[in-house]
Amino acid sequence: MFYEMIERKCDAWYASERCTVRGIIDYIEQRGKLRDAQIGAIRMYLFLKIEGEALPLAELFCRGFFNTLRVEDFETRPMAHTSYELLHTSPAFRALYEYSLAKDEKGRLAAPQLAEAIEQGKPIDAAATFRRIFGEKTYPEYLFSLPMGAGKTFLMAAFIYLDLYYAMMEPENPHFAHNFIVLAPSGLKSSVVPSLRTIREFDPSWVLPEPAATQVKRLVHFEVLDAQSAQKRSNKTRNPNVQKIARYADQPDSLGLIAVTNAEKVILDRVKIDASMPLSLFGESEEDRLDRQANELRNRIGKLPHLAIFIDEAHHAADDDIKLRQVVNQWVETGRGVTNVIGFSGTPYLQKKEKLALSDGLAIAYDDIPSIVYYYSLVDGIGNFLKRPTVHKAAPGMESVEIVNRGVREFLKTYGETRYADGTVAKLAIFCANIAALEGLYSDVAAIVAEHGMDPAETILKFHRGNKEYPMPEGAQLAFDSLDTAVSKKRIILLAGIGKEGWDCRSLTGVILSQKNACPTNKVLQTSCRCLRQVTKGEPETALIYLCADNEKTLAAQLQKQQHMTVQEFQQGTKDPQQTVRRYDRTQRLALPPVHYRQMRIEYTTEIAQKQKDIAKALRVHAILADSYREDEVTTQDLAGHVLEHRHVAYGDDAPRPANFQLWVHQIAKESFGTLPRTRLLDYETALHAIFAEITRSIPCFGGMRCYRNDIDQSRVRSNIRVAFVEDWHDVVREEIIPMEAQLLVMGDHFDEEIVPQSQIGRFYPSEADVEKILAEDAHGVQMPEKARTTIEALQELNPVMAEELRRQYGGYVGKDRSFHYLPYRTDSAFERTFLAELLPEDFMEQRHLACYYNGDRRFTELRIRCYEKIGQRGWNDIGLYTPDFLVLHRTGNAIDRVLIVETKGRLYANDPAFQRRRAFMETLFKEQNPNFDYLYLEDGLSDEKRRLRTRQVIERFFATPEEEA
Repeated sequence: MFYEMIERKCDAWYASERCTVRGIIDYIEQRGKLRDAQIGAIRMYLFLKIEGEALPLAELFCRGFFNTLRVEDFETRPMAHTSYELLHTSPAFRALYEYSLAKDEKGRLAAPQLAEAIEQGKPIDAAATFRRIFGEKTYPEYLFSLPMGAGKTFLMAAFIYLDLYYAMMEPENPHFAHNFIVLAPSGLKSSVVPSLRTIREFDPSWVLPEPAATQVKRLVHFEVLDAQSAQKRSNKTRNPNVQKIARYADQPDSLGLIAVTNAEKVILDRVKIDASMPLSLFGESEEDRLDRQANELRNRIGKLPHLAIFIDEAHHAADDDIKLRQVVNQWVETGRGVTNVIGFSGTPYLQKKEKLALSDGLAIAYDDIPSIVYYYSLVDGIGNFLKRPTVHKAAPGMESVEIVNRGVREFLKTYGETRYADGTVAKLAIFCANIAALEGLYSDVAAIVAEHGMDPAETILKFHRGNKEYPMPEGAQLAFDSLDTAVSKKRIILLAGIGKEGWDCRSLTGVILSQKNACPTNKVLQTSCRCLRQVTKGEPETALIYLCADNEKTLAAQLQKQQHMTVQEFQQGTKDPQQTVRRYDRTQRLALPPVHYRQMRIEYTTEIAQKQKDIAKALRVHAILADSYREDEVTTQDLAGHVLEHRHVAYGDDAPRPANFQLWVHQIAKESFGTLPRTRLLDYETALHAIFAEITRSIPCFGGMRCYRNDIDQSRVRSNIRVAFVEDWHDVVREEIIPMEAQLLVMGDHFDEEIVPQSQIGRFYPSEADVEKILAEDAHGVQMPEKARTTIEALQELNPVMAEELRRQYGGYVGKDRSFHYLPYRTDSAFERTFLAELLPEDFMEQRHLACYYNGDRRFTELRIRCYEKIGQRGWNDIGLYTPDFLVLHRTGNAIDRVLIVETKGRLYANDPAFQRRRAFMETLFKEQNPNFDYLYLEDGLSDEKRRLRTRQVIERFFATPEEEA
C-alpha cells in the first residue's frame, strides 16, 4: 500500500552522502552469500533503523519522512485553497496526497477518489488517518514481503546479527535490540518452528567482516522453546521453557538471547479473546495470578530488555490471531522496552478488504497489510532463486484419478532420473482432500511406479496423521522429515492435511492438485509454489505443476490479485537472473612483462638439546608450583574491555576433594595421551611424593584423609609435571630473501566466460559496451569521424593545444593501453571502480608513461605476497597472503622497474586486525626488501578531492625523473 513510497525514499538515502551503510552493503554483496531479495531487505531495514530512527510508520508518515512530492508537482493541479495551504504546511497531508497519486503497474491511481477529495478541499485529518491505517500502534512494526524460497529465515538471522553489532557498538542506543523472540503462527507449529532453527546455521561473516562477526557470534545464546506447553497450574520450576528464559529476563544487561518458539506457547491459556477487554499480565487480582500460573512464559518474555519480536508468516497475525496481537501490545506497554516488531510473509494480504472512512462519503479500501516496507515479487524470484514452473491444466470434468495418473507419468518421464548436486532426488507431492482419497490413490500410483521399474514401497511415501480407519503409516514421520536428504529414495509423496504451508523441501520438483478441495481455496497459490525452492544456487532448475480446471482458475485469480501477474508470466518470470560475462586477454597487445620482486621466507626447524635433561631437578617442588597458585580475585570484562565484575574468591570455602597418590599419578599419565607412561613417572616416585604432599593437606574432620588444596590449580601442577619429562628443545629460525616472478594474468577457471547473477553485473569494469569498444579499437584502430579529422588538421598549425585536445577527445577509450590487461575486471567495490575511472584520464599518467592494472581478483593473478610480523627477538608469525588491489607500473624497455601498490579500502574494513598487520608488513619490511616498490593506502572516508590530490602527490614523488629529483 505504502511500500513504494518507502522504497523511493530508501533509494534516495542510499545514493546520498547521509548513507552510512554503503560499506556494509558492499561487503554483503562481495561475500555473495545472500540473494538480491535479502540484500534489498537488509538495506531497507538499516534505512528504517538509522535514518528513520526506528520510529513507528504512522509517525514517519505524519512527519513527511517519506515525502518526495515537490511543490511544483501539485501547484499545476486544480486545487482548493484550503488544500493548497495544507500541502504547504502539513507534511502528513502532503504524504496522504502523494499516496493518492501513486500509480500501479497499469498506470492507475492508487486512490483516485482520495486525490479528488483532497483537490476539492474536503476536510480530512491526515495525521489521524495514518494512525488508524497503522492500527494506532505506538511501536515500530515493519513487514517484509518476500516470496517462498527467498530465505526469510536467514534474513531474520541477518537482521539479528546486524542489530547485535550496532548494540555492541552503541549499548545505549534504543534503536537496536539486545534480545530477540522469533514467533511462528499457532497453526503452523509442526512445520515452521523446525525451519526457524536454521537461524543457528547462519554465518554472521556473511553480513559482518571480521573481527566483528566473531565478536557478535560470541554474544549469542540460542534457545528453542520446544518443550511441552505449560500446564494450567504449572510453576516456574516445572516449566522448562520458563527456566530457559528466566536467567536472561532477570539480567538488566542481558544481551544476545535468540529465543524461537511457536506462538501457541505464548498465547495458549487464559488470554481474553475479546479485544475490548484488557489483557493483564502483571496485575494483582486472583484472575491475574491464575493467568501467570497458566502461562508464565509469556510474562518472562515480556521482561526481556530491549526486545525485538520477529513474526514469521505474519499475515496470520494480521488477520485473525487476535491473541497474538494482544500479547505483543501488552509487551510494549508493560515490558522493558520493545525495540521493534518485524514481520515476514510471502502473502501479505488480508482475508478481506479493509475499509477506512475518512469523511462523509469518502473511504479508502485496501487488502494488503499496510505495514509492508519491502516487497519482492514472486515473478522476480522465478528463474532467479526459484525454479521455473510448467503449469498443466486438466480438461474440465476430468476425474481426479486420471489427473493424478497423467501427472505422475509426466513427472517420471521428465524428472524420474533427476538427482541434484546435493544428492537429493526430485520429488512429486500429490495433495489429497482427505485420508480416504489418499489411500484410494495409492494403488494407481504404485502401478505407474512399477511400470517404470521402481519399487513402490521404496519410491512412494504416504503421509497423514491417521484416523480410526487408517492409522498413521509406521515410520512416515521420519521418512517425511528426511525427504530433503541424500539418503531419501522417496520420489512420490501422497499427502493429506500436511505440507500446504511452511514446508521447506528444496528437492520437491512437482505438485499435483487434482481436486478442488485438495487444499483450502485461499492456499492454491501457496501450495502450488511448494515445489519452487531452488536446490543448487545459480542453476537453471524447473518444476511441474498439475492442476484440475478449478484449481487452475483459482491459481490464475490469486496470481492476478496477489502478485499482479498471469499464469504465463508465472511460468516465464520477468527477470533474467543470470548473464554470461566473456573475458578477453590483452597481455600480448600490451606486451605486459612479469613483475619481479623479493619475497621474505621463514623456515622453522626444531633442535633437541644434546645434553640429557635432569628430570629430578625439574621435578623440584618450587619449580612445579611456581605458577600454580590460584588467584584470590576475579575480574570479568566485556568485549570492549569494560569491567563488569570484580570479586574476591574464597577458595577455602570449596568442598574438600579426597586425594590418593596412586590415582593422582594415574591421572597425570592418562592426560598425557600415552606419551608419558605410568611406569616412567614412578621412576621418580620420591620427587612426586614430595609434590603430592605439598598440594594436599590432612583434614581432621575426614579422619586425617588427605584432600587437594583449593588454593592450588591442580591441573596446572599435573601439566608442569608432564613438561618436566619433555626433553629441552628450541626452534631454529631461518630467514631468507628469495627472488620471485609473478604473472599478472593466469588463465584460471571461468576466465573465458563466467555466468553471474544479473545483480552482480555492476561489479564488472568496464561495462560490456565499453569492452566491445576497446576490442573494436584494438582490431581496427580508432574510427575518427572525417569532420573531426579535418578540423584537427586545420587546427594543428593555428592552435596545437586545441588540436591535441580534440585528438584525445576522438582518440578512443581513454587509457585503454595503460590498463585492462584483460577485460573486464571483476571488482569488489564501487570505490575500486571509481579509483580506476578517475586515475586513467589523468595527464600525469600519460606524461610519465605509467600504467595501472587491477590485481584484486586473486583467481587470475600470481602476485600474492606472503606477509610476516615480528614476534620477540628472533620469532616470526606468518600472517597470510596479501593480494594488492592495483599496481601502477613504470617500464624501462621491456622490464618493469618501479611499482606502486595501491590499496583501496572501505572504512568498514579498515580496522580489520588481519589487514592492518599485512599493511604494516607491506609499508615496512616489504618496502625495505624491495626499494623499487612503494605502497599507497586509500580509504573511502577521504573526500574525492583529497583522495585525488594524495594519489597525484605519491605518484609524482615515487615516479619522479632524475631531473625532477635534482
